[in-house]
Amino acid sequence: IVNLTEQTLVAYQEDQPVFASYASTGVTDYETPEGTHVVWDKRISERMVADTVSDDPDFYNLPGVPFVCYFTDNWVGTHGTYWHNDYGRQRSHGCVNVTPQAARWLWRWTTPPGSLDELYIRSTNCYTATRIVVRY
Repeated sequence: IVNLTEQTLVAYQEDQPVFASYASTGVTDYETPEGTHVVWDKRISERMVADTVSDDPDFYNLPGVPFVCYFTDNWVGTHGTYWHNDYGRQRSHGCVNVTPQAARWLWRWTTPPGSLDELYIRSTNCYTATRIVVRY
């Protein structure tokens, strides 16, 4: 569960919390989408580039973003963040930023399962994939 008010992420195994972390979610105009989502694509590392021009103040080009778990069809996900240490505050362009260590834990814990030598893993069954709930 990603709590947008508290800027936290808590992982549950059935009804028991098994992991918790501060997070940084989307700022105004780049809100993290509320709702129940499914992890459908996981990547060990990803280059993330804004769809704006390089002189736009919102432009970013971030190589090596670690342990990405995409949960929307427009590429919003959880991932490690090395360019800031400001967790607990809104800061992203829609994704759920966590520490690289927290992102690794989430990547290994979520389904679909994968190994660290796979470039990406795609879910073939949305009924068994990990659910991400984003709410206020």
